[in-house]
Amino acid sequence: MKQLLYISAAGILATASSQAATLTFASLSSSLASNTLAIGGYTIADTELSVTGAASGNDFVYTIVYTGSSYDGDATNDTLSFDVLVQGWAGSVTTNTMLGSETEVSKNGATATIGTTDTAVTVNANGWAVANGTMNAGQTLQFSILNEALTTSTGSYDVSLGNFFGSHATETGNSYGHVAVIGEGSGLYETRWNQTNYEITGFSEGDPLYITSAQITEASANPQRWVTREIDFTMEVTAVPEPSSTALLGLGGLALILRRRK
Repeated sequence: MKQLLYISAAGILATASSQAATLTFASLSSSLASNTLAIGGYTIADTELSVTGAASGNDFVYTIVYTGSSYDGDATNDTLSFDVLVQGWAGSVTTNTMLGSETEVSKNGATATIGTTDTAVTVNANGWAVANGTMNAGQTLQFSILNEALTTSTGSYDVSLGNFFGSHATETGNSYGHVAVIGEGSGLYETRWNQTNYEITGFSEGDPLYITSAQITEASANPQRWVTREIDFTMEVTAVPEPSSTALLGLGGLALILRRRK
């Protein structure tokens, strides 16, 4: 007599997927004194979210700690922490398709080769810039996520960047015709604006995020007079199956059939 026994890991898969989470961190600001970072209804005015920062050579590093959620299903909130490294580069080369008649316009058609000259990041009440407090053409800000960690009571979890999806630009003086290129390579997101405060949205970038100041071929008045004030990004938290669960997942995925004969 032949018997068939099917081993399925569907229940384990459901459990693992239920412990995945996407966390949206909105408006990380350059200002430590009045940072506007928020997540899940919490701001840094609450005890569940904190931001500290310090210069590190030419760079600036922010450390973010969030204790507003539980990922392992117990009654105790877990501790998520990571760093945001801000670096500055000079000598970047860009092309863009913007026209002098276009303002508050975004497209996908720019190119960027990021410069290799490590340059000091300027951090002030207006925002981040490179070298002299404004974003001159060919200067790039780089944002990277480092040292991701999650402390829980039980289980193991991976923490990583989901994506960068927005930034906020601010003018530093009377000017117009600012151009920013997002990313590195070709077919890049580009935007041109004249507003004092401008939300740059509609892009999705992995790690790192590059924001480069560009310029159109037509004349503009002081297009460099702007800074990046805030950035928006998501973090992904995913449960790591235990070794025994991983083995069962493999068996379930192959739909292993055990056969016995009498």
